[in-house]
Amino acid sequence: MKRIALIGHRGVGKTSLLKRIEFYFAGTGRKIHFLDLDREIRERAGTDLQKIFETQGEEAFRKLERQTFSTIDSETRDRDVYLALGAGFDPALIPETWTVLWVRRSTDEAGRIFIDRPRLNSKVTALEEFQERYHRRESAYRARADQVLWLDEGSDLNNDPAERSFFLGELKNLKGAMTILPAQFRSREKLETWAMERAGWGIQWFELRDDLLTEEQMSLAANLFPDDRILVSFRNQERVTQTTELVQRQALAFDWPLEMGECEFAEPTILSLHERRGEESIAQCLERFPSQTSSQMKAALPVRNFEELKTGDLWRKQDPSARCFLPHSTDGRWHWYRMSLARSQPLNFIREGDGSGADQPTLLRWARLSEKTEEFAAVLGDPVKHSRTPMEQREFFRPRPVVSIRATEQEVQSGALEVLAELGLRWAAVTSPLKELAFEACAQLDEASRALRSVNTLQRFGAIWSGANTDLDGLREALSELPRGRVAVWGGGGTLNVIRSVLPQAQFFSLRTRENRDSSGPRADEYSPDLVIWAVGRSKADINDPPEKWRPELVFDLNYSEDSPGRAFALNSGSRYISGLSMFQAQARAQRKFWKL
Repeated sequence: MKRIALIGHRGVGKTSLLKRIEFYFAGTGRKIHFLDLDREIRERAGTDLQKIFETQGEEAFRKLERQTFSTIDSETRDRDVYLALGAGFDPALIPETWTVLWVRRSTDEAGRIFIDRPRLNSKVTALEEFQERYHRRESAYRARADQVLWLDEGSDLNNDPAERSFFLGELKNLKGAMTILPAQFRSREKLETWAMERAGWGIQWFELRDDLLTEEQMSLAANLFPDDRILVSFRNQERVTQTTELVQRQALAFDWPLEMGECEFAEPTILSLHERRGEESIAQCLERFPSQTSSQMKAALPVRNFEELKTGDLWRKQDPSARCFLPHSTDGRWHWYRMSLARSQPLNFIREGDGSGADQPTLLRWARLSEKTEEFAAVLGDPVKHSRTPMEQREFFRPRPVVSIRATEQEVQSGALEVLAELGLRWAAVTSPLKELAFEACAQLDEASRALRSVNTLQRFGAIWSGANTDLDGLREALSELPRGRVAVWGGGGTLNVIRSVLPQAQFFSLRTRENRDSSGPRADEYSPDLVIWAVGRSKADINDPPEKWRPELVFDLNYSEDSPGRAFALNSGSRYISGLSMFQAQARAQRKFWKL
């Protein structure tokens, strides 16, 4: 029997994922039980969870949670089960007879503000409430997880073939490489199951690094995978002798780093470079590779900017069948490069959990790639982790990848758009604060862009950028069914002209000074709006909140991110809250009409 428990932070989407898994298995003929622990508690206790928290407190709820799980554990020992657990359930209590799948999203660390869930600590803000538990829970999840699944923003639809294949056991011919990490050695039985399943996925290489694994772990792993799929990577100078013995004993492929000098016992399968010396440029680093070698060359170097990325890519293109360029960073900002050129490189690493580098594509992102292509689409912005564009536009651009690229205003001003075009960017959605710069980069513009002097949609035609602005389309559609009355716009920034064109009678207030942008209009503390348009960019810091007396019927947030301060304002003011998701989707539909494939 296969029993799988889903764990993860509040709001990561465990319940939604459970419903999708049930959808994927529908029609397969397999009898599987799909359970949500919170729902089971509610039904078995006959009361609402909110009431339990309010009348008995969190400690009483946790006790009831443990009791309910124990009952489910006893009842399902001879069944196939998927069980979604609450974020606060202690994963250490899950018996080893369960496979624990840690569900993650890149926005977990940013935190989430909940409008419709019980408060766990009313003495702090809603965002602080999430963050004060984040690190403790993160450690607990990592300690117990058997597998990790990264979800992308916007993965709440039943149309992801990669996710479907993962749960139905149908992933095939993935190629790529995966680094075996110490976390996979929690038990021999689970390691064997893990190895067998991933070998069936068609992974090209399973990397064993001697700086990450013990000698015993490397020997064990080397006996679990086919010899022709094992890649031993030398990284620990003190263990060269032992690692060499493993390679020679089983005639395994191996990666030798230039940092360790010349390899004396054999010609490496891969000759790699991972470090920069002082202020050494990327070009100077690449010159350290020998001009004559039968080894495949892998440059996995820290890259600081788009120009360095371009240098490394040009080096790769000089001999694409023998050279791999795998840029890395501390925050994973170059993952899009590895994604957009994934099928073009002879070696690329993918990850399930943290992997051995944040720039490695996650499993589902990799599995969605189907063909080699030098063209790609992207969403550009800073920040950009929260964007749903890659999932929203995935089907439209298939088989081309749609990636998220973090680009700052300074980088765009310094030529990042042209570098991206040289790398293969042809279509882009643009977010704040880059819309005005995108406008300046375009040689062809639609009427709305000219009027607003900003662009949120780009397409490359030959050597020029063509731009459009679909903000008006999205805002008009989103506001068409909202009550009006007295309307206040809090913030505005780059969207101010768009909002003003749709809501000319609204009162516009500066989030910095709290003053009415119209000197003849009412002051913020003299105004009582029925509808507040929250127009504060996620990158803004030190913003002022509206006056405490504001108690609008509705807050419409132009953001749809779960850490938006607009959510906190709605929660504190007791207002109904609507995120900007509907506006985003309307914009996305208009963007598809503009883009030409």
